[in-house]
Amino acid sequence: GVALTLLGTEGHTLAEVNAALDRIDRGTFGRCEGCGKPIPRTRLDAVPYARRCVSCARAAEAGEPN
Repeated sequence: GVALTLLGTEGHTLAEVNAALDRIDRGTFGRCEGCGKPIPRTRLDAVPYARRCVSCARAAEAGEPN
């Protein structure tokens, strides 16, 4: 139930944080994986492990190609 859902969410967040740390090591942190432009600081403040800018994230959620 709820405990499994929380563990799944925590596991996903941990995976995203680890992926962000990998991007820091590669020097690609803060660059959108969709369009390649810098991710705005306000987005990174809200979601520090963001992979995409807001526009590309919305497109990905809608199933649109980047």
